[in-house]
Amino acid sequence: MNRVLKSLTPQSQYGFDLNDQYSLTQPENSGWVETFKAASGISYGSMLFEYDSHLQSNLRKLYQESPDEFNALASSDPFVVEELNNLNNRAIKEDLIFAKDLNDFKGIIEEKNNRLEQHKILENSSLFTYGTVLLADPINGAAIIFPVLKSKSVWDAMRKSALMTTAIVGPLETGRVYSDPLVKPIEGVATTGMSVLFSSVLTGAGRGISDYFTNRARKEIYNQVTSEMVATGTFKPDGIYRDSNGMLHGNFTENVTIARSSGKSIFDTSEDELTKIFKNFSYNKIITNQAKVDEHFKKEFRNLKKTILGTYDENTGNVYLDFEAIKRSYKKFKNMTKGKAAIQEYKRKLKEALDNKTVKEESYYHHMNKIKHIDLLNNVDEYAKLILLHELHHTTNPQLPRESRGLYENRIDNLALHFLRDERSISEYSVFRDGVKTKINPDDIPVLDNPNSFDTSGSGAFLNSWAYKAIPTPYKNFIMNKAINDDVKELMHKLGSDMGMKQQKNALGIPSDFSVHIKSNTDHGKWVRVYDDVMKIYSEDTNKKVTGVLDYRIWGAKTFDDWMKNVNRRMVFNDLDGATAGEKKAIKLFQTFWKEWEQRLIDVNMIGTRRGLINEIARLEIRLKELEATPAIKGDLDYNKLQIERYKGKLDELRSDLSAKVDTSVPQNEMSFYARYWNHDMILANKEKFTQILEKWYAQNPYIYEKGVQKLLSTNPTSVRSRAEETVSKILGETDGNFEQSFAGYSSKHTRHRNLNIPNKLVWEFIEQNPISVMKNYTTRVSPEYHFKNDFNGRSLEEVQEFIYNSVSKSSNVKSAQKAVMQFTHMYDRVVGNVVKDPTKLNQRVRQVLSDLAGLTYLGSAGFATLTDYAAIALQREAGAWLKLIFSTIDGQKISLNAKEGRYAGEALDILKNMEGLRLIDDLSNRTIDRGLYSKVAGKAKQLFYSTNLLGPATNLAKRLESIFRAHQIIEDAISIQNKTASKQTVEMMAKMGFGIKEIEEIAKKAPYERNTPKGLYLANSDGWLKAGVSRETLDKFRNSMNAGIFNTVIMASPADKPIMMDGVFYVPWRVAKYIPGMKESKSVRGYSRIENGLFSLPFAFMSYSFGAANKITASLAQNTLKNKAMGFTMAMGLAYMGLQLRYRNRPYVLENMSTEDKIARTFDYSGLAAIYSDMFYRGISIGTNLGYFENSPVNPKFISKDKTERPMDAALEVIGAPASLLWEYKRGVVDFYNGEVNEGVKRFQRNLPFAKIWWMENLSKDIGKVVGRW
Repeated sequence: MNRVLKSLTPQSQYGFDLNDQYSLTQPENSGWVETFKAASGISYGSMLFEYDSHLQSNLRKLYQESPDEFNALASSDPFVVEELNNLNNRAIKEDLIFAKDLNDFKGIIEEKNNRLEQHKILENSSLFTYGTVLLADPINGAAIIFPVLKSKSVWDAMRKSALMTTAIVGPLETGRVYSDPLVKPIEGVATTGMSVLFSSVLTGAGRGISDYFTNRARKEIYNQVTSEMVATGTFKPDGIYRDSNGMLHGNFTENVTIARSSGKSIFDTSEDELTKIFKNFSYNKIITNQAKVDEHFKKEFRNLKKTILGTYDENTGNVYLDFEAIKRSYKKFKNMTKGKAAIQEYKRKLKEALDNKTVKEESYYHHMNKIKHIDLLNNVDEYAKLILLHELHHTTNPQLPRESRGLYENRIDNLALHFLRDERSISEYSVFRDGVKTKINPDDIPVLDNPNSFDTSGSGAFLNSWAYKAIPTPYKNFIMNKAINDDVKELMHKLGSDMGMKQQKNALGIPSDFSVHIKSNTDHGKWVRVYDDVMKIYSEDTNKKVTGVLDYRIWGAKTFDDWMKNVNRRMVFNDLDGATAGEKKAIKLFQTFWKEWEQRLIDVNMIGTRRGLINEIARLEIRLKELEATPAIKGDLDYNKLQIERYKGKLDELRSDLSAKVDTSVPQNEMSFYARYWNHDMILANKEKFTQILEKWYAQNPYIYEKGVQKLLSTNPTSVRSRAEETVSKILGETDGNFEQSFAGYSSKHTRHRNLNIPNKLVWEFIEQNPISVMKNYTTRVSPEYHFKNDFNGRSLEEVQEFIYNSVSKSSNVKSAQKAVMQFTHMYDRVVGNVVKDPTKLNQRVRQVLSDLAGLTYLGSAGFATLTDYAAIALQREAGAWLKLIFSTIDGQKISLNAKEGRYAGEALDILKNMEGLRLIDDLSNRTIDRGLYSKVAGKAKQLFYSTNLLGPATNLAKRLESIFRAHQIIEDAISIQNKTASKQTVEMMAKMGFGIKEIEEIAKKAPYERNTPKGLYLANSDGWLKAGVSRETLDKFRNSMNAGIFNTVIMASPADKPIMMDGVFYVPWRVAKYIPGMKESKSVRGYSRIENGLFSLPFAFMSYSFGAANKITASLAQNTLKNKAMGFTMAMGLAYMGLQLRYRNRPYVLENMSTEDKIARTFDYSGLAAIYSDMFYRGISIGTNLGYFENSPVNPKFISKDKTERPMDAALEVIGAPASLLWEYKRGVVDFYNGEVNEGVKRFQRNLPFAKIWWMENLSKDIGKVVGRW
């Protein structure tokens, strides 16, 4: 290990691409024995020589075999004079000058010659020979064998090996640098570092092999035991666990329920049994005897007219329950909550009663809380338990000072509901499976304190390593932060998880939640279905077809688009006169799309109907009162005050909107809704005409709404003209303002008045008319916000921020709370597509242009990189799935149905969305409609480029293949779990991908899947699931899981994968930033100043895939979530090597002269198995070589300039990024022209032009460059 580098000599005199090096003669390989001697001589020879030289010199003096004094510089000995003047002895001249005597002088020269010879021997040894020689070194062996035997995991072994190697090799190299004049200090440092890397990797491999055989033996035992458990019916993933406090949690479903004591109904349980079960509360006894209850209620509440369900008597310490009243109340409650409309009406009546003071505040809270948690109250038993738990919590939670009775009762309600939902006493309980009671020892239930944290057990310990944590992302840092409570971590999962990481709860079969990110991606399947159906209707209606391959429309696209625009116009103008049957069908599809979104947004109050506004006001009023009663946060006394002011302002705004008395979701002056996006090009081309239309409208409609009040504006022609011109300027982004109109009302308040309420039909020629483009853009913008509202119980981002801030500040401190809010907020910005606050700024435009140019210049062979996608597909499943695919090819048409499952789940749409390049190069703009000349030209150029470099087609095909496998795998795994033949890993993986017991049983029993051949793949047929009795929730989870599975296999970085700085954003703590002139504290992230500059993102331009693979491949390998590691690894290396050959197909001499070590390293890098880590390794090699080191290392950089004077700057450009490198190459070309080196300048520009390096025209481009250069 002490000589991992064969040599680290100064830079070669040659200046050319290291990949292009070759020699005319091939030296013979060194033998094992001579290689061993040479390696030992280099590692230890210089120190032994130093010691021996010193000893021999003293002995000669002692026995007077040499003169007392020796001065090489004053010597007249011809040999000494010649050797001192020999240029080859420059490195050892100082040692020769201070030689102790002539023998020592000769010995130094001989030692130098020996060392040079030893270097030659090592250079001529094969990689295998050299590797075995290193292993034969006892010091190296100890640094490998001991950690392999004495470690807990692969990562533990690597850590111990690294420490041992550092402790051993470091001192040895220090001694070698001191004793060997040929060794520079940098070589000692590099050798130590490479030794640590080599030994730790080798040790990890050794430990991994050991674990493989050990785990295989364990797996055989586990499978045997599991089969016995399956046979006896004792194995089923109930997903029940307890925390360290002894409280029980679980994934309870209809046929897996928990019951205290004997499992009897609460109405059949005696008072003594109930008192024993709930012994942890502070009370005397639970009284349910009807006569005693009636007597107590008559005595205590004789003048009270309302019905009492239960009470806690502080005097006697008894809890009283009126079972008969509870049963009547539950029946009434169920009648009042039948369906969404009934629930909304129930809420409205409650609010009216509260406003009219006909119901007390505490009663209002009781009813609202039961409605909010209606999913818990599926039967009268649970309803009665809630009443009991409410009274029991009174016994341990007294009313606080300044806390109103209403807020107190609301707090007690929430405690009881929390207990009912998430916690169960485990002193005595039974689990009922399909009605059969099974008694379980509580000690057998696993303890799980952080179910929402990453699973770091076993080989998953890698996630706790410095290597994994060295790549910070807001999602990762939030989840792995021990200062954040588990319930707060759950919020981050619900926001931005991509389902790529296994959570601790998955090990128990408890499913992960699908995030806002995944759900909003899946929603793209809705407009795609409309697109596919409308294209069929078009063909039937016109007898014309759109011809194409995959999603590339080659012929007939314009005619189809024009037909769609005309149909869309009919819908917006409500003009059906003369419409064909096909056009009417298409209009119905368009209307259905908008109606579905209308209802979704009404449900979460994103479209402010009057009823929705009333409910929202009531909700915020409750929160305001709670906040006013909350003590100030220690360390940030002003925080709650600011939140109170914010709530008051929001309530004033909502009340003003309510006063407008608008109760419709359709924008003013419209017959039906159609989201409006302005056509900037058309406005610019006809600016005066557009201005006159607005001028006429403003003159005829001089009213606007301000704070819910209608206000009359001036009708003076000059004022009207000025207002129209200002509106046009804002629409075009020339001045601040937002007149864009999405259905969610991005630019307006809850009543959804458009800032410009002119009807669409009056400005039809100035808005986007293609319905699919509008649906696509609308889904991108609105869907994430909708799902956030829906999944976070109607709360806004500010409300969730407030919850996180309060929670983390209590569990840790204000500093941690501010950091947690910052991370959550940035993830939110990513998920909703709002990271770049102002894309019109110059730095953002420069970033966009440079990133586009770099992609079009450097990614000409990017399509070959997708070969390893098929290895990623192999990693996800056993080899049998591939055989089933082969059997299924008998009926290819049916297999394509599974491919469409992925399409309708919102994946495999990269071509349709013009996003093919985002796998490798990030785009921060979130723009789905190209505006302006540059955006349109660049958009077309990128689509052409990424299709002809094969990245787009290859990605689409890989996603279709994964869709076929993924649909099959979900059904197959569901069936195996239902039949009790599934492995533990299968249960865990289904839970990781969002499936609980309920969904698994529905898919296995009810889904109308089929098989086209007996041994073929399962075909999902998800379009028929609802009719077959599968619930909407299960169907949605199936499609969400399809989306997440495809996304995580055919990899592109998700919001969860990327560091914040990749967005060109930095958050500077305010405690530092406040001292910097011009800095301001962020309004959305307290405690930080936010800096945004697109140029900061340039170093990460091509790193999207690498960051994604770090979690989806490297970390997944560590978490053991990939089913076929052996096959996947083999395929990855094989396909990566094929890709390597394709990259150099026009330069075969590069591969021919590339060393075996280099080929292996390059292949491993292209495989993606080490993700960002191998990418950083190669960057380090390139930087080091450009700075004068590592030139003769076994692994060479991918490119190095022939011109040595360019190398120092190239080292800096490795850090700055590809776009900056491209810009610098253009600068060098200009310098070449200026210096008269025209031919070199032409070549430099030619090879760095867009499309010049695309694989199929690379040679042609070079030939053109030569011709132009000669001319």
